[in-house]
This record gives sequence, C-alpha cells and structure tokens, in this order.
Amino acid sequence: MQYNVSKIPLQAAVFKYVHCNNWYPRRAGRGALLAFGAVLFLAAGTASAKDPVLDLPISCQPGRDCWLVQMVDRDPGPGYADYRCGALSYDGHKGTDIAIGDQRRMQQGVSVAAAADGVVLSTRDGVQDRVFDGTSLARNSIAGIDCGNGVLVQHADGWTTQYCLLRQGSVTVGKGSRVTRGQPLGLVGLSGRTEFPHVHMTVRHGSSVIDPFSATTEVALCDAKTSGAGLWSPMAQKALAYPGPQPYAAGFAAQIPDKASARAGELSRRTFPANADAIVFWVDVFTLGAGDRMELSLTGPDGKAVAARGIDIDRPFALWFGYAGRKRPGDAWPAGVYTGRTVIRRGERVIEKTETLTVE
Repeated sequence: MQYNVSKIPLQAAVFKYVHCNNWYPRRAGRGALLAFGAVLFLAAGTASAKDPVLDLPISCQPGRDCWLVQMVDRDPGPGYADYRCGALSYDGHKGTDIAIGDQRRMQQGVSVAAAADGVVLSTRDGVQDRVFDGTSLARNSIAGIDCGNGVLVQHADGWTTQYCLLRQGSVTVGKGSRVTRGQPLGLVGLSGRTEFPHVHMTVRHGSSVIDPFSATTEVALCDAKTSGAGLWSPMAQKALAYPGPQPYAAGFAAQIPDKASARAGELSRRTFPANADAIVFWVDVFTLGAGDRMELSLTGPDGKAVAARGIDIDRPFALWFGYAGRKRPGDAWPAGVYTGRTVIRRGERVIEKTETLTVE
C-alpha cells in the first residue's frame, strides 16, 4: 500500500519480530547435539561445582551501544518465558541474544568474543548477510543453516558455547584452535534467520541447553526471584541486568519512514532544508511489554507541538518501530531546532530518548 503524506496523519507503526533458530533441533529434538554435520556425544548434565564462568560474548557496553534482547525459553509447553518468567524469549529459543544498533554499526565491526577458554570444535562462514523477511525464498535460502555463520567452542567438563549469526567472512578461528576468554572469534552480522544484527550464544552441558542466567537447563521452570547470576562473571552479570524497554535508535525522515532504511542506518540526517515535504520523528525500541505506554512527540523551534502520538502496547514486542510527524505547513518550515522525544511508561518507571533536527 502506498501512503500519501499529504492526506493522512502520520501515526505509529509496529512490526512483528522474527528471529533465528539455531543449528540444533528445537523442542522436537531435545537431546541431539549437532555441530555442522558432526554428532557429538558428551555427558549430559546441568550446572555443577565445575560450572564455567562466562564473560560477555560481544565487545560492547550493554545499554549504550548494544542491548540484551532475548533469553532461553523456559516454558516447556507451546508458550514462552524467560528465566524470570517474563516475555523476553520466544517458543523454542535456546540462547542469549545481544543486539547492536543497525547495519551501519555492523559494517564498522563489532567483535564476537569467546566467553571462556576453550578449543574450537567447528566453524561456518560464507553465509550471506541479509535481513530475513520470512518469505519462502528467504526460508529456502537458509534451510539447514538458520544460525548462519558461527563458531562452536568446547570448554572443560563437557561444556560448549555456540556463537551464531556472524558477519560473512569475519570468522577468525578454525577447527582445533585454542581460544582464550575475550578472544575475538568474528564479527556481529546478519547471516542466518534474523531481522537485525546481533550475536546469539547458546550454552550447553553435554547435550542439555543451559540458561546462563540461572545455570539450569531450559526445561527447568522459570522463577521470578532468580538473581540472574547463573554462569556469568560479576562484570557480565551487571552488564546484562534484566532489561526494561530499550529505545535504542531514533531519527528523522522527510516522509513516512521505512523501517528497513532506518535499520540499515540510512535515516541519520540531522539537518533538513526548509522546503522538506514533512518532518517525521521515528524510534526503534527493544523489549516492549504488554501494558507499556509509548508517547512520541515532535516540537518546533518555538517549543510548540508539531505532532504527538500515544500508543498503548497490548502484547510483548522484542522489536517495535513507530513514528509521529506531519507534512510541511505552507511553503516552508520555520528555521531552527526541532526536538523528537520518546517517552516510555511502565508502571511508575519512565524511560526517555530525545533527538534533535536542525532546519535551515
């Protein structure tokens, strides 16, 4: 459908999140451990006195230039739940997902790092980086390689970590390589089944998927009181605190914004001419929940409202895109600084993100 900016109000738009499966079978195949075609028979088990201590699997600062988005699904049925019984997962998800801002940041390069010392069991590279759009063509193109490019690392006592969705051509280690904690393995990418660049890390003990936030298997029931310490080092645990709503990117467009262009980093202009057809403020948000309230506003140089929009969120969204704005009034926009503001309300908690645009 084509939209004419001169005939309709500019409102918010939301998009359903589609994510990746990993290299291993989902719920129908619990217990099988596949590594790029090789079958490994390891001692199955859960966390013990010999648990590994895991550092961040990505070189970034969570909450600033990367964001915790999804965790292991702890609901044994057809639903989903994260380790605290929240909605930061989806049915059958077996890993921890940490996302970066957009494809422009991906091209600059963000390292995926070994979470602990180990030996590389297997790697994959050469899968193309592109946004998975859910079409039959896209599904066929990644059949059997949903997790894209990646690295599988063996640690002591039957533990493994698996790093998925790496950038094509970026894998820097090979089978048999010894790696140390924090060593780069490759770069965050868009290979496999994903809509945006991030790293997906799955932890296993033997053939059992282990939730690193609780150090228990994926089939263990969630617990709202879980601390999140699990297998993480103190520094990693602090960095990966349970997230609320996360407005991670925002900007402006001269027409109804295209989310694909925004996520590719193409809507980064902060100066518009006075004859721009419209000024539209957009925002991308991770981890919205049912009951959250989104408020988007655009104010002019005189401090008066240009556009405003309020949206009540009725279900969880791992990724949400919205916008508010209006077409040019008369022949020209008043010169000066325009302010786009996002306010997210969750109970008594308020999260804000502000961006500015100069009209010349």
